[in-house]
Amino acid sequence: MDEVYNSLGEPADVIIMGDFNQPDTKWTQPDITSVSNSSRCLLELIGAYSLRQLNYITNYRDVCLDLILSSIETSEVVHAPDVLLEEDRHHPALSFEFEVLQPSTTESQKRVLNFRRCDVDAVFNGLQVLSYPASSELADPERAFTNFSDYLASLVRVNTPLKRVGGARFPSWFSKKLKLLVIRKKQLHKVYKHTRAHIDYDNFRRTRRECRDLTHACYSEYIGKVENGIPRDIKSFWSHVGSLKSSPNVPTHMTLDKKEATDPTSKCDLFARYFSSVFSDTTVPIPRFDYGWNQTLSSCSITTLDVQQTLESLDARKSAGPDDIPPRVLKQCAPILAVHLTILFRPLLASGVFPSNLKQSYVIPIFKSGDRGNIRDYRPIVIQSALAKVFESIILNNIYSQLKSRICLEQHGFLKGRSTTTNLLMFQEYIMSAFANSSQVDCIYLDFSKAFDKINHSLLISKLEGYGIWGPLLRWMSSYLRERTLIVKYDGGMPSAPTALLDILIIDFNTSVSVTGVKPGGEWDQYHLVRRPTSDQKDKRHNFSIGKHQLQIRRQNGGGGVVYATSPLQSLSGAVITESCHAHRVQA
Repeated sequence: MDEVYNSLGEPADVIIMGDFNQPDTKWTQPDITSVSNSSRCLLELIGAYSLRQLNYITNYRDVCLDLILSSIETSEVVHAPDVLLEEDRHHPALSFEFEVLQPSTTESQKRVLNFRRCDVDAVFNGLQVLSYPASSELADPERAFTNFSDYLASLVRVNTPLKRVGGARFPSWFSKKLKLLVIRKKQLHKVYKHTRAHIDYDNFRRTRRECRDLTHACYSEYIGKVENGIPRDIKSFWSHVGSLKSSPNVPTHMTLDKKEATDPTSKCDLFARYFSSVFSDTTVPIPRFDYGWNQTLSSCSITTLDVQQTLESLDARKSAGPDDIPPRVLKQCAPILAVHLTILFRPLLASGVFPSNLKQSYVIPIFKSGDRGNIRDYRPIVIQSALAKVFESIILNNIYSQLKSRICLEQHGFLKGRSTTTNLLMFQEYIMSAFANSSQVDCIYLDFSKAFDKINHSLLISKLEGYGIWGPLLRWMSSYLRERTLIVKYDGGMPSAPTALLDILIIDFNTSVSVTGVKPGGEWDQYHLVRRPTSDQKDKRHNFSIGKHQLQIRRQNGGGGVVYATSPLQSLSGAVITESCHAHRVQA
């Protein structure tokens, strides 16, 4: 009993039943002074945990061996009027009822769109009868795009069945045949309990055996699919691992700065408050940048082939955004959608407008480490509309092909064919080359805390203008950054009000860090400052410059060093840093 209560971890309603085998105790009026030591210990435990013994049905020897210990109200325990198996005369069959509080069907089971079973052929046919937008409709390109996306979303919803989520009656690996067989087994059991006929028991026993065999077969097939799908579908593996956990992934209570939430909406409100508090909208003077680049870019060419290739490159396994248009539909309907989207994207870009209905996204809190009940131990990931990904991908491919010459060779983050692996390989080569020349290497790692949340958007736009981007394309990028909304989704709930947040990635084409030997790191929010002295091997003081700011390493005994900054670092690659960098020990 101690183990039962310790495993629960907190006071809870319990019912403990079993053969306690205490024949010397009269449970109708137990006398603690005239019972055995084991019965006395049991009576003390019953009193310590405020339990009651409810069973007074005795066996043929007028002895009560089976006890029902409960902390909740139950019905009277009676001799069971019907039994499934032959009754043991030492342990009479018992029957009683107790109330179980169960969430209502509307709370425990919700119906959502099952996009995996969407009838894509029906959606394709619905798009075929849709006329291309007329010139008069394109006078207001944003409204024309909104009308088209709304029509496409309505086609998807009409041709997509619903599925239940939460409180599933059967495990996910149950086949349809197994589900029907389990229901049939329960029906036959009910019939046998009513008739007590041998033929009905034989039917029940035969169906029960079929259920057992099919259950083993279905589970073995499910495990085989999980194992074979690990190289290409790792999500299924982790989903299976999560289903094996005894503790729920969603805590019942969540806290943020002494504020507690128990229902889904309150939890989402706390997440929205925390994520929005991290975002920084610091007002700073915006200078005009001029990098002396003669080439300018004010627009992009959008062709039907570009749009179709981008649609076909979408990952069909990804989920839909707030517009309820899944990537799977866009991918399979690419031949007919490409023409419509090309006609709509061109005037949007020409007018410098990013559609408002594509600026809304979901943000999903993902647990990092620590306490699952602490809001601060979660990080957000964003699920945006698939159409938004298509539009921005086309623009990115256009400007990248023209501006890639301005990206420094040391940039490894967010570039095709580059990664942290290539960054480490180049850094290793740099160190090995220094060792071969008997040179010294000093390295400083700068990590901008919450870098993406502290980017000043106006500063980024000004720098892009300094690289020669202007006109409709620059206005489109400004529109892309403005008035975005993220809605937190967690535990089946949403916040009472959406939160305006944005994490935007723009590579600084010609980094503002100007240091001899500087190697920007693989992460956008980190810089590796590297210097290799060429003359004095015993030099204990090395200077680095970041723009107009100075960093200095003063070497100490033991191979370490201390970094000093002569002034605060500001406007470094679009991030505004108000704290000065000082007195941080590093390895040099």
